Amino acid sequence: RDTVIAPLRRMGVFARLIAAIAVPVVVLSLVLGASVIERHDDVRRAGIVSARVALLEQLVTLRSALFQERLAAEVFLPSRRPSDELLASTEFGARLSEDPGRLVEDTDDALAAIPPADRPIDRDDLEAARAAQPDVVPGSTEISRRFDHVDRELGRAITAQLTVVRESAIQLGDVDMI
Repeated sequence: RDTVIAPLRRMGVFARLIAAIAVPVVVLSLVLGASVIERHDDVRRAGIVSARVALLEQLVTLRSALFQERLAAEVFLPSRRPSDELLASTEFGARLSEDPGRLVEDTDDALAAIPPADRPIDRDDLEAARAAQPDVVPGSTEISRRFDHVDRELGRAITAQLTVVRESAIQLGDVDMI
């Protein structure tokens, strides 16, 4: 015990004060440094979640616009077209009657809002889905078939983004986000 205390007795008061202050400060700095690094990682993960949720919202908006466009194509089939009075009685029908091309524009706008690197489909895919086959009499089955590819790709992209958000939430330890 004297071998430990003896060097301390030889140190001056100033040196002992410095040691008494410096050692806890160094230990505290190490502990806080690790905590800051951990918080930085949490902020980075939260940023990933935020970006992926924003992308997810854009994908859902695109899928919704695409669904409305598809539904409008089916509504305007000669064999299925409701009367103008019936169309005007619903919000969607009134919108179709007033400006049927607006739904196509909404879909195009929703696609354009997604960053090009994150787009699961491109403009050519949309145009292919919209294109009627000249030798096929359009029906709801034919319209559904044309839109199946883009709908399937959007579904995959939405599922992938949900997976990223879920995994990031788990890493953040936020069970409410899971």
